[in-house]
Amino acid sequence: MSIEPVSNSKLPDSTPLPPVADEAFDRFAQLVRKVLDVPVALVSLVDINQQVFPGASGLPADVDEARSTPLSHSFCQHVVTSAGPLVIPDARLDALVSDNPAVRDLAVVAYAGMPLTDTSGRVIGSLCAIDHEPRAWTASELALLADLAAACSSELHVREFASRAAEAYSRTRVLVELSQSLAAATTIAEVSDAVAELSTRRLGASYAALALLDESGQRLSYRDAPFLPVVAQAGYSVDAATLSGVAVRSRMPQFSRNLVELARYGPSAVPAAEAAGAQSVACVPLLVGSQVLGTLTLFWAQADRPDGDDQAIVLSLAGYAAQAVHRAELLAGRRTAARILQDALMPSLPEAPGFELAGRYEPAHESDQVGGDWYDAFVPAEGENGMLTVSVGDVAGHDTAAAAVMGQVRASLRALLIDRPGRPGIVLERLDRVLTTERSARLVTAIVATFAPCSGGTQVTWSNAGHLPPLLVAPGQEPRFLRAEPNPMLGLGPAWTRGEHTAFVPAGATVLLFTDGLVERRDESIEDSLDALARMVGALGDLPLDELLDRIIGTSLARGHDDDTALFGIRVR
Repeated sequence: MSIEPVSNSKLPDSTPLPPVADEAFDRFAQLVRKVLDVPVALVSLVDINQQVFPGASGLPADVDEARSTPLSHSFCQHVVTSAGPLVIPDARLDALVSDNPAVRDLAVVAYAGMPLTDTSGRVIGSLCAIDHEPRAWTASELALLADLAAACSSELHVREFASRAAEAYSRTRVLVELSQSLAAATTIAEVSDAVAELSTRRLGASYAALALLDESGQRLSYRDAPFLPVVAQAGYSVDAATLSGVAVRSRMPQFSRNLVELARYGPSAVPAAEAAGAQSVACVPLLVGSQVLGTLTLFWAQADRPDGDDQAIVLSLAGYAAQAVHRAELLAGRRTAARILQDALMPSLPEAPGFELAGRYEPAHESDQVGGDWYDAFVPAEGENGMLTVSVGDVAGHDTAAAAVMGQVRASLRALLIDRPGRPGIVLERLDRVLTTERSARLVTAIVATFAPCSGGTQVTWSNAGHLPPLLVAPGQEPRFLRAEPNPMLGLGPAWTRGEHTAFVPAGATVLLFTDGLVERRDESIEDSLDALARMVGALGDLPLDELLDRIIGTSLARGHDDDTALFGIRVR
């Protein structure tokens, strides 16, 4: 039998199974050893470096434990390179293997090996019988060995299919996780964080960053990438000799497996990789339809990354990231437009002799930056003895529809107050009739108060339609809520008589009006939240009014909020 000398180029790069005992393949070896009556039988697989024995019977203890030998000791390699059986009656007399160290070290004298194949039909190993004495293998023995090799190959095929299925399942799980993580991102910063986390945890990258095009489409700049050079964060032309520039211009992914390859793009391509401690880089354009939004760049500390499977995941990640960036940019534009609308709906505060005024509005953290909360203040016409009228309220909801209703309610309320200054209860009764006439589907809470100067301070008269009580902060006193039994909220019907209440507010005192977004928490009763607000305000002392409101808003909203918040302060001079 003529067999060509072994060429490593004909051997697989790796074996499909590791050098570990495998029960199923051990049974094949035991069966061959028994039916052919040989001292040693092996399921042998080879690659360019070694041969491994997932199945073995009769090996010396040390080799059986290692389940591998160097390629120099392999007869199986000749089965793989020839893609045919190897039958040797006496290896000591065979020119092909007489100098093989296995003849001396493992007493391999007679050898019969039948090919084992993968699912593509490629020979990757052998099922072999070994005798320590010369042996003339019979045709029936070789036929039986060939049949067992075919069954053993079938088991290898099952393992290969199972491995592929497991890899496909694992890849699918990764892709699902990528999709879910990026679907939850609503801002560019959240997209960038999600991409960086997924890239390092799932792809083994040392760093990942998004570079986005500006409005002109001619300059790229990295977002949230503090480890990269300042020039990269400041932006650079898409015509620059960088991976990102080439990826944008070509609309094709760019993979550089080492710094030598990277330098071929141009001298400006290397600094970013060096700053990230990278040896290999992947840069993929972020495409939404025909539009290029920027690039996703991943850095690996090792060379020759990513491999084939990871390349597919990188491309999928870039696709999901592009959609997430596009969505985040649309939402940012929507929020900006909505916030401009909300700011337009909020009033400019008047000059009110004898009073200092300040207001704050914060949208719900998951809203469109608009909602149904408002504050308002105006000074009636001259001759009203320095009276100040204020209102704070909340239309149910925190969306653009709530903002639209809020604008109507606030305008109607102001018109009614101008007509009947100083009578908050009557004004709220009339507003209830207006809401009923307009068949508003929204419920409204509101508080209307008038401040009339008097000796030593001012007298406040208010009417409360289902709203939270005002908080009075007087010098030298503990903050206290101006509690009175509230009337039902607006929008339930015009039949309610709205009561009025009065209190004295000394000079230097502050009255705070607010909506429930400031204090309402899912894990805390409203009374506990109100008490916490009073304690917080009491601890802030005599801060300037603007600073006081900023501190209240910042401290309260830091605890999380699911609703819009309006806060209005009136300080009596």
